[in-house]
Amino acid sequence: MRAAIAFAALALLAPRLVARDQAGADPSVLQDLRWRSLGPFRGGYATAVAGVASRPFVLYLGTADGGVWQTTDAGRTWQPLFDEQAVGSIGAIAVAPSNPQIVYAGTGARADRDRANRGGGIYRSADGGRTWTRLGLTSTQHIARIAVDPRDADRVLVAVLGSPSSADAERGVFRSIDGGRTFARVLSGGSDTGAADVVLDPSAASIAYASLWHVRRRPWDGEAVSGSESGVYKSTDEGVTWRRLDTPAAASGPFTGRLTLAVAPSDSTRVFALASGGPGAGLYVSTNGGERWTAAGGTAALGASEAGRVVAARDPSGRSILYVTGASVWRSTDLGGSFSRWIDDAGDARYEDLWINPQAESVAAVAGSRGALVTVNGGESWSEPDTQPFGEFSSVAIDTVYPFRACGSDPASGAGCLALRGDSGRVTRQDWRPIGPGDRGVVRPDPNDPDVLYSGGLSRHDRRTGQTQEVGPDIGERNGRPAPPVTFAPADTRALLVAGDVIWKSTTAGYTWTAISPPLAKDVDAGVGRVRSQVAALAPSPVDARTIWAGTDGGAVHVTRDGGTTWRDVTPAATQDWSRVAAIEPSHFDGNTAYVAVDRRRLGDAAPHVLRTRDGGTTWTDVGSSLPADATAYVVREDQFRRGLLFAGTARSVFVSFDDGDRWQPLRLNLPPTAVKDLAIRESTLVAATGGRGFWALDDLSVLRQITADIARASAFLFRPATAWRTGAVTPSERPAEPGSAPNPPTGAWIFYLIGASVSEPVTLEIIETATNDVIRRFSSADAPAALDGRPGLHHVVWDLRYTPIEGRAPMVVPGAYQVRLTAAGQPQRQAVLVRLDPRLRTPPTELAALLKLGRTIHAKRAELVAALERTADAERRGDLRRALDRLNLLFDVVQQADVRPTAAVDAAIAAAMEQAATVLAPLP
Repeated sequence: MRAAIAFAALALLAPRLVARDQAGADPSVLQDLRWRSLGPFRGGYATAVAGVASRPFVLYLGTADGGVWQTTDAGRTWQPLFDEQAVGSIGAIAVAPSNPQIVYAGTGARADRDRANRGGGIYRSADGGRTWTRLGLTSTQHIARIAVDPRDADRVLVAVLGSPSSADAERGVFRSIDGGRTFARVLSGGSDTGAADVVLDPSAASIAYASLWHVRRRPWDGEAVSGSESGVYKSTDEGVTWRRLDTPAAASGPFTGRLTLAVAPSDSTRVFALASGGPGAGLYVSTNGGERWTAAGGTAALGASEAGRVVAARDPSGRSILYVTGASVWRSTDLGGSFSRWIDDAGDARYEDLWINPQAESVAAVAGSRGALVTVNGGESWSEPDTQPFGEFSSVAIDTVYPFRACGSDPASGAGCLALRGDSGRVTRQDWRPIGPGDRGVVRPDPNDPDVLYSGGLSRHDRRTGQTQEVGPDIGERNGRPAPPVTFAPADTRALLVAGDVIWKSTTAGYTWTAISPPLAKDVDAGVGRVRSQVAALAPSPVDARTIWAGTDGGAVHVTRDGGTTWRDVTPAATQDWSRVAAIEPSHFDGNTAYVAVDRRRLGDAAPHVLRTRDGGTTWTDVGSSLPADATAYVVREDQFRRGLLFAGTARSVFVSFDDGDRWQPLRLNLPPTAVKDLAIRESTLVAATGGRGFWALDDLSVLRQITADIARASAFLFRPATAWRTGAVTPSERPAEPGSAPNPPTGAWIFYLIGASVSEPVTLEIIETATNDVIRRFSSADAPAALDGRPGLHHVVWDLRYTPIEGRAPMVVPGAYQVRLTAAGQPQRQAVLVRLDPRLRTPPTELAALLKLGRTIHAKRAELVAALERTADAERRGDLRRALDRLNLLFDVVQQADVRPTAAVDAAIAAAMEQAATVLAPLP
């Protein structure tokens, strides 16, 4: 047994010996690998909503970076419609009134949020969202609104906002008369001015209104600086020509910020403009078709949020009802004279879009920072967003307790941890455990006590007591920037680090702190004076406790090799002011090697900037050139087992490199279109934190850790399985899907194998008990139905850690080392697989062995009864055999209920059942 365990241990370490320059295979070889959605199911940022007037319970939803979704039951459940597309950031949704099967989706969520991902044009579906065609405007970055002519589904006006941070030629209002096959720009305000809104007069579709927004985001704090080109425009010829109207004016002068527009259905001469997010913000009304504006009544809170939108609808009596979204949703029944709250506030929620069904006014949907809410009774009650996995996670950390938990923070859900495997058979809402009262920022579990977590800037949360304590040092004012980086040192797990413009260290769980750096951030020229940058990335080396890397949101990189006594500026020449160092990954193999991901979106640069150093920062190499041109790199992670195996999270999904970053290939697989903001690895699982679809897990990295070009060309290859967890005798791995839940990974050992094109005969895979060399489980491509896929390509089978089942039942193996044998093309191959016990189970090994012996004894007798049934024709005897088998099946299930020895009563029942079985099996006299 010692030899078997030693062999298994060597097998687990072997991947570390793979050479750096062994590249992987064609991406098609990896297609059997699949990502698994984890949730959490708690809402997330929804940006646009539209419905089908004739089918009140059918609605379409656009999300910040999670694609397009549909509900057919008024928001109880939502189904993704956009997962096969190239981009998931949605800014606008429109359903054609004349043909509700036609749906338009404008990509690129509104760009006043630093988290907003770029779009890639406009899409159209002609079958209610089942399939999509990418139309024009492919260079547009952010689309704010789509207006479809109610008489002709092919006539469309599109408001393109464009880049938030740089000059952009493709801005303004665009028009199509052929269903989006071609577009012409019909209104432009220049390269710094985009279109914020476009609406049609509901009583005369030839009349349209649009607003332009002259805006530039400041890179140091994301604030919008508006210019004088903002304004309201009107067209009376179906959007062909436009005339500038008077601009709504505040006491201090014309408003220069973002304007959204609405026309009263009951009186088309009455037009409303909501001025959002600046001095003079509020609601304005025109009674002469936009020629002159006056401030409307109501509440001062209108227009306070840049998420605001004004919507006009008609009530059953024909009156125009006005709604305003923003920090809340307000409703006016007197054309803006007064307002009342229509929806309860939810803390810091923002409501971005609202749709009122024109044929059933009691049905409405709102989209905002906490997902989509639907009402079917005029706002008396609302649906819950607890089936919507739209979470925006910018970081992820995995704790050290099995089943592992992914921890992070989402603007809608706050900070928390989510189990990668749910004990109820699926990952459900109950598997998301919040941390603290509304904490934000990164979350870091204590590696020495996984029930203690640090988050925000900085608080300590004890999961056992539910208490949260502020423990952070004074890290200074962060000027509205993201929460500070927090991390534990992998090579010294007592060391907790947090940064502002200096780096602080605590070895006392945050009770005392020591500054271990001078100010690393620098003053950067902001055009209006010098602005202080902040440390944005903090990365201690996993192989050298004295080496720490730090990067700022001003583009600087520093490193210390003596625990913080001295620091060296190693800033790459490629970075510039306000290039944000998004992540640093020190190598797991070499203290001089590190990888840096640089985010330059604030400067209008979406290219991936991935830098590598192998000499401690003296020189840097750009290794991001093989990534897509618009795939901004947010993070690079190195595998702990295979040197040179890198994973990159980008604005365009996940990529993998097998040669230390020299070449990258897609690892998106079945991942929906969304930005991947962070990645974390625990044992053989890779978890992605996405910008709009929550957490996703790639459950087994065995293939990626072992694949080489030679293996990909082999006639057959058996990959070394990752460690398998024995999670309990009857712990369910799956149960039927239900709203607000995600599947568990299959329980057992994942066994991957590769079959070449030259293999034609049946393929077999066997599980062998190491000590006895007995085959305890066999899979074959010749079985009917086939238990094994013998076709060319990469495949896998999950061994559930059980012996060969009889009527769906079989004993579970004890922890230890086992062998896997693949036979293909007449050649057998062997690998070891190590089975470990779920650490929550305290059953001693001797007791597990006794349980297995008892289970195998019952199992053998059951096999005898089944064999006897198969060869017996006599009805009476078959009845006796069946009753004896059913009794043993019941008792076998009782024994398998828990990993503890049976009670005396169960032992007695088993003895009686075994005696009954022996009697009915005895030969007839």
